Amino acid sequence: MANRTSWLFQTILAPWHDRRARSITDPVQRLRYLRKTMGTPEATSSGSYVYRKRLQQARWVLVLLLVAGALMTPRWLSTEVQAGSPRVLVVNGLDPKMPRETADEVQNIWMVESRAGEEWYSNGLRIDTNYVIANTPRKPVVVDRQSLKQKEFKGFAGIVFHTTESLIAPFEEGRNSTLRVATRGVLQFVQSQRCYHYVIDRFGRVHRVVKEEDTAWHSGESLWGDDESLYLGLNDTFLGIALESATKTGNDTADTVTPAQINAARLLTGLLRSRYRISPWNCVTHAQVSLNPAYFLIGLHIDFAANFPFAEIGLPDNYGRNYPSITEFGFSYNDVFLKATGTRMLTGLALSEDKLRRDAASKGLPLERHRAQLQEKYRSAMAALTVNTGAAEGKDKEK
Repeated sequence: MANRTSWLFQTILAPWHDRRARSITDPVQRLRYLRKTMGTPEATSSGSYVYRKRLQQARWVLVLLLVAGALMTPRWLSTEVQAGSPRVLVVNGLDPKMPRETADEVQNIWMVESRAGEEWYSNGLRIDTNYVIANTPRKPVVVDRQSLKQKEFKGFAGIVFHTTESLIAPFEEGRNSTLRVATRGVLQFVQSQRCYHYVIDRFGRVHRVVKEEDTAWHSGESLWGDDESLYLGLNDTFLGIALESATKTGNDTADTVTPAQINAARLLTGLLRSRYRISPWNCVTHAQVSLNPAYFLIGLHIDFAANFPFAEIGLPDNYGRNYPSITEFGFSYNDVFLKATGTRMLTGLALSEDKLRRDAASKGLPLERHRAQLQEKYRSAMAALTVNTGAAEGKDKEK
């Protein structure tokens, strides 16, 4: 009976819920509505998910359908979702079409001078190289988004921004000695653990730690994707940049980073995008890509889950994108993660929930079954990746 009711929901009631959700302009309320109607997954001791059943008897489905038909209005065909800045236009619930790859339009930046302990670049960036260390050579592999077949890849596909999660002293005049000692401790730890390719200290100094040609253990179990490819585990395919900072959850993120760090991140991002032709849509935060595959939850790590300064660094606000972990592989999230996010990320989560529901309905599947099939697809893709490349090595090594 439960399966029959779920099927009725997917084929009859789901479109009404989609239109109703798109009429809610507040992203927080919209996401709550979506999660209420979809059912919130809860991890059991065995790692499986139990979905709440929120439907009445089948006869009420038909009643609601008739009511929905009477209430439909053209304003549901296109709704703007406000999630801080910028505004995201949602047409029929689809992820807005992002501009094509703009990596070729980045500024050409080159090295001006290199000497012991320092490099200078044409955009004004200076990189301290006193802490540089080698690590395991990279083995970058990407997966075709449509076929899931692996394909060779060189260079870097993107950048993941992190916080160091270290102790943060007040950034005040008169504390220079304390701040320098703290930075030195962070750099020594990062060097010993080979955590990141770059660290930006609170004074805005950029330190290279792991050589770019080597793997940095910065993302662990992680996933991102663009129009052509999926990246399963980002240690080998994305550069890791850490800002000396500590996570603040929700929208209260004042003083998370200093103006000097923002300026340095802008210059460093410009250099790396110029060097590797990196798409701006593949510049994301650790909270957006981090996974807990044991429970199929996103957000195992929550650094920069809210209010990363994308615009100030010269990047689009990628919080509002579809999350491939949800739409392609059936991951979900719990209330702990929701409390850590700011309202800007809620737009992307709501879009992803929308797409997941529509894909299930288009296949005539209950949402639970569709999600289970996507999760099995993830297991198969990861198994193939591990067998062919040894990608499991270092996957749990992160800060």
